[in-house]
Amino acid sequence: MRTSPWLALFILFLARVALGFQFQSVVSIAPELMATFSVNHTAIGTLVGLFTLPGLVFSLLAGVMGKRFGNKLAVSGGLILMVSGSVCMALAPDFLVLSIGRLQCGFGAIVLFVLLSKMAADWFTGKQLGIAMSVIINGWPIGIGAGLLTHHLIAESLTFNAVFWANALVAGVVLLSMLALYRNPRVERQASVAPLSRISRLEVLQVSLSAIGLTLYNAAVVMILSFVPGMFIANGTAPLTAGSLVNLHILVSIAGVTVGGILSSKNSRFLSAGISLLICSFVLASLALAQTSNAFFNTLFIATGFVIGIPAALLMTLPTTVLAPANRDVGFGILYTWVYGGLALLMVLVGHVQTVYQIPSAPVILAAILLILTPVSTWMFVTLTRQKENPKVTAPSV
Repeated sequence: MRTSPWLALFILFLARVALGFQFQSVVSIAPELMATFSVNHTAIGTLVGLFTLPGLVFSLLAGVMGKRFGNKLAVSGGLILMVSGSVCMALAPDFLVLSIGRLQCGFGAIVLFVLLSKMAADWFTGKQLGIAMSVIINGWPIGIGAGLLTHHLIAESLTFNAVFWANALVAGVVLLSMLALYRNPRVERQASVAPLSRISRLEVLQVSLSAIGLTLYNAAVVMILSFVPGMFIANGTAPLTAGSLVNLHILVSIAGVTVGGILSSKNSRFLSAGISLLICSFVLASLALAQTSNAFFNTLFIATGFVIGIPAALLMTLPTTVLAPANRDVGFGILYTWVYGGLALLMVLVGHVQTVYQIPSAPVILAAILLILTPVSTWMFVTLTRQKENPKVTAPSV
């Protein structure tokens, strides 16, 4: 049975939703975890970072696994790890076992992060690729938003362990969908096996530069969605209202990501992305320094969601512009080696910053700084790319 591109995209989207939902769970129930296991903010930040830490050593292998065994089988294995890791966390008697379960989820998640975008690139090309990437990207914040809405309710009505059971259920549903409905596209079935030695030095360098911008941007978005609610609550906003503001921010960002996907094929895409990042940085810094909550600031934060979504598709499609189709699996493995390692370190950093400064706005200020740094790395990528008209032919191999 043949899978249509749009059905395939929907399944990939659901997988990204499961990633965001599972990632957010630790932050959503952080107070319960701190009280139960007697840990501080730094430990919670480390627990959050364990979801991305395996990527530092496992991303490249995940890309090779996708090439060797096929993307469907590799992603299904990743989902199995996410299910079993969530069960381990639900049954954890102490913080060590909880961390082991989180790390297991991270190993599964890295397979999805490396391969989902590559799988979308196999199904779509040209202008449709930007739109497809915007759909894939939107799954992550939608999953985080779903977690913000439901994790507290699940923990309050049942126990915090039930949140991890919910993580296992969501990942399990996606696993069944992948096994029953997804078929690898023809371009993957016909692709020849290309070893790592086929990738040129220039491709590796360009992918690494694109990873820096993607890491800074993703870390900033995660900090915003995870820590802005606490900042609003500290400024006098009711917890339910704070969660609703973040969810409205996420809903608006979906439109921004979609517009960014359309703009990703335009000549002005880099300028629009850079301006939007600077605007977001200024607004976030203003919100953090104002240390107040009112209708104006709340509306401003919601509107910022649209602006911050614009660069997402552009940053995600950059690697596909420099990688030959046969090198995408390994190339995205290199990309996420940087992304996962960087996110893990930045999540530990944000937990340390919050512990040291003891103010809820500290992570938001850090996010604003990261947004300023993102266009710098993107400019380096563009400069290098424009120096070589045909890098795949002229660049030496490693």
